Amino acid sequence: MTAPQQQPGQLGYGPPPQGAPQQGPPPQGPPPQGPTPQGPSQQTPSRQTWPQPPPSYPAPQHFAEVTAPPLDTGARARRLAGWITLAGAAIVVVGSVLPWASVMFAGSVYGTDGDGILTIFCAVIVALVALPAALGKGRRWMFGVAAFFGLVATAIGGYDLSNISALVSDESMASLGPGLPIVVAGGLVVVVASIFGIAKGKRP
Repeated sequence: MTAPQQQPGQLGYGPPPQGAPQQGPPPQGPPPQGPTPQGPSQQTPSRQTWPQPPPSYPAPQHFAEVTAPPLDTGARARRLAGWITLAGAAIVVVGSVLPWASVMFAGSVYGTDGDGILTIFCAVIVALVALPAALGKGRRWMFGVAAFFGLVATAIGGYDLSNISALVSDESMASLGPGLPIVVAGGLVVVVASIFGIAKGKRP
């Protein structure tokens, strides 16, 4: 038998047939430009973009926290002390214009004929400082002034009361009038109410 003849180029010997692609080493040159394909395990995970929080703005100054002032628990007590002090001053005035003594054949002796003018003056000073206190604006110095002049009025009334009482007897022709006891009582009311106001009053 005759061996089949091999065509040139079938076993790599000789030139390839016409129309067949030429085989040989890969062409030399720079690698192609572009991203290098990566496998599934080598892919970089994509970053997730979360929504950004809204910008914070500084709070306006007029919305700043305001500290409430402390509660004044003595305001009601000061007003009460002021009204009582005013009432005491009015009592002193009433007692000052009433008869302090009565003398037979001479008639009644009123307080305004003597020291009653001084007790009225003290009562007016007391009323001037007690009125703001009664309206809720009482300070310690106001009650201090009222206590001082109330004590002066009480001392004047007490002094005259002791002198007239020493002259009054069953055989005398003089008698004690109602004005002096009222002056002393009104002065004591002013002193006691003023001391209470000092204890509850605001500084100074």
